[in-house]
Amino acid sequence: MLREFKLPADADILVDLIPKAFTYPENPAWDFRADDQANMVDGLKMVKRLWPVLWVVGVLSPSMRNIMRGYIWEEDGNPVALVNTGTQNTTGRWFIGNVAVLPNYRRRGLARKLVEAAVGLARQNHANMVWLDVIAGNLPAYQLYESLGFEHFETSVDLEFQGDKVSPETALPADYRIEETAQFNWRPRYELLKRITPASVQRYEPVTEEQFKIPALVRPVAMVLSRLGGDKTQAETVYQQRDGQVIAALRYSARTKAGGVNNIQIRLDPAHGHLAPSLVGHLLNKVWSIGPGRRVSVSVENWQPAVIQALCDAGFAVNHEMHTLALLLS
Repeated sequence: MLREFKLPADADILVDLIPKAFTYPENPAWDFRADDQANMVDGLKMVKRLWPVLWVVGVLSPSMRNIMRGYIWEEDGNPVALVNTGTQNTTGRWFIGNVAVLPNYRRRGLARKLVEAAVGLARQNHANMVWLDVIAGNLPAYQLYESLGFEHFETSVDLEFQGDKVSPETALPADYRIEETAQFNWRPRYELLKRITPASVQRYEPVTEEQFKIPALVRPVAMVLSRLGGDKTQAETVYQQRDGQVIAALRYSARTKAGGVNNIQIRLDPAHGHLAPSLVGHLLNKVWSIGPGRRVSVSVENWQPAVIQALCDAGFAVNHEMHTLALLLS
C-alpha cells in the first residue's frame, strides 16, 4: 500500500529503512555507511525539534512547502520502500532522492510505483523538471528511469580521502585572493556557475538566481539549522586580483560532533585549472583541522577534470560515478 511520507512522524522510518535498503551484496562499495547515517540522524533530529517553526515557515513561504515530501510503501503494516522528493527553491525544479527498497522486496515494481508517484506529485505542483541521481553501474535503476522518460545529462565523480594525514597547504599565486563568503551572499557562486556550466547541462538545469536566493523568512531557520547540525559550514570565494572576477566557489562542512563525514566542494573556472591543487589542499586542511580523522567526501562534475586530478593527487580515491538524469515536464 502506498501512503504519503510525512514529517516529523516518519523521520524514524527514514533512519531505519535507508541503511537497510541501500545495501548491495553485488557491490558493497555502494552501501550506506554508518558515518553517513550519523549525518542523516543529526539532520532529522533537528527537523523534529524545529518542526513547529518549519511548519509555520512552510505556510508563509511557498519555497519551503515542499522541501521534504515523498511516499512510503507498506506491506502487512511494515514500511518496505520509500521515496523522498521536494523542490529546489522557487525554480520549478523538483528532485527525487532516496529511492529505497529493502533487498527482499526488489524486482517487484515498487521502485517504479514510488518514482511515478513522486513525478505525479511534482506535476500537481506545476514543476517544469524532475531530476535524480543514480550510481553508474546500477543498470536496473538506470533502465527504470529511462523507461519513465528520464534523460542522462551529467556525470559526476564521488571521491573520498584515503590518507591518514594531510600535506601543508600551498599559497595561491599573487594574482588571486580567497575570502570567506557570508552565509546568504549567493551572488559570487551564481556569477561563476552561470559563466562556466556547460550549455549541455544548462539545457536541463539552467543556472538562475532563484536557485541561490534564500527568502528572508527562511534565513533565521537556516541559521539555526546550521548551528545545531553538528557541523561547521563555510563558503569561500576565490577572486582574480586585477579585475575582481570570481574564479572559484568553495564550501566545506566539517563535523564538530562525534561520527559523521566531512565534506568539501569546489567549483573552479576551467580556464584557471592550475589553481586546483592549492584549493584542494586548502579545503582538506580546513576540514581536517576541525574534524580530524573523519572521512572526507567530495562530488565533482566530470567537466571539472583539473579538480578531479588534483583530488586524486592529494590522496583521494574514486568511490563511484553518479549519473544525473532529468525528466522535462514542460
